[in-house]
Amino acid sequence: MPAARTLHLTILIGAVGQTPTTPLSRDAIEALTGASVQSQSEGRTGFQLSFESERRRVVDELLRVFQYGVGAAVRVVILATLGGVLHVLSDGVVLQHQHAVTAAGKTSLAFTGEDLSVLMDLIDRKGAPLPSRNDYVQVNTLLAPYAALGVVPRVIPSPLSDFDDPTVGTPVHTGTDYAWISNAARKVGYIFVLEPGPTPGQSTAYWGPEVQVSAAQPALTLGAGLANNIAALSFTHQTQQHALPRITLKLDNTSVSFPLPDHNPLRPPLTAVPQPPVRVQELAVEDGNLAPARAIVLGLAQAARASDSVSASGQLDVRSYGRFLRPRLLVGVRGASLPYDGLYYVSRVSTELRRGQCSQSFSLKRSGAFPLQPRVSA
Repeated sequence: MPAARTLHLTILIGAVGQTPTTPLSRDAIEALTGASVQSQSEGRTGFQLSFESERRRVVDELLRVFQYGVGAAVRVVILATLGGVLHVLSDGVVLQHQHAVTAAGKTSLAFTGEDLSVLMDLIDRKGAPLPSRNDYVQVNTLLAPYAALGVVPRVIPSPLSDFDDPTVGTPVHTGTDYAWISNAARKVGYIFVLEPGPTPGQSTAYWGPEVQVSAAQPALTLGAGLANNIAALSFTHQTQQHALPRITLKLDNTSVSFPLPDHNPLRPPLTAVPQPPVRVQELAVEDGNLAPARAIVLGLAQAARASDSVSASGQLDVRSYGRFLRPRLLVGVRGASLPYDGLYYVSRVSTELRRGQCSQSFSLKRSGAFPLQPRVSA
């Protein structure tokens, strides 16, 4: 296999409060039967490491390294080097241990965990004062202590953020840092995710809109002979899913209902023929006391997510594709047939690494059939 397609796996282990720098030993890596990482457009990144060995010394080493039965948290960074390029697949904390032993003496171990945002969800800080009414300031302030874990904030100000009002009392915390930050994102139609990397021991805390605008990843190619980099793709076109969104607001004790645009400017259409709405759907706004402008933005965000009527799923071999497919970015599809070629948003990626192979299953979405442009970048 060409050097550009070789893949090496490295697993770094360390204490939660430190950047992991100690790689698993060669014997431990030899006992590794699989590593998996699951990531999606929203929510946490999960991972699992599975081991199997008949050697007592190797099993004891794994139990010691992962502090099995002690209860202390262990931080794990999963790295993959593909063609000389380092990729940080996951950076998180082990939350669950599994241990199975057979009569023949073979021991199986599995360690499951999630990204570092779980550490933001441990302490209820109800009643603690917040520095400002402005959510941009609040989020940056709440994320600041996690810089010790290598978490770098990437916070995008919202045009609908609240600002300090001297006539209003000091705001206070109502839960964990993670709950507060996630709820603040929902209130302005944003998302909050931790993206591992770009260097080992570093994660980016993204708080901002789910923007479907990016440089496209190399195209997933079918029907092109030696240029194929994927075996199959399946598409689902839900013609009855798209609804015309309607929102009801209370203005001066009067309820007023009106329709909203069925797309968000931050999520431009990826198709020349967006699926037209076939029904009317009332959008739910959690807090009925929201200002009209904020309620409308929330409605637009909900409407945009509900407008994706075309979805695709598939599986690829990473070495054939030449890189790792990443979620929350665009990717091109070609050779699937004219209605389903073009650009898609990658909403989910699950990476599976086993000895001699590395595959990814994934989900794509967009708002309709037929591409905006007849060609996509290879």
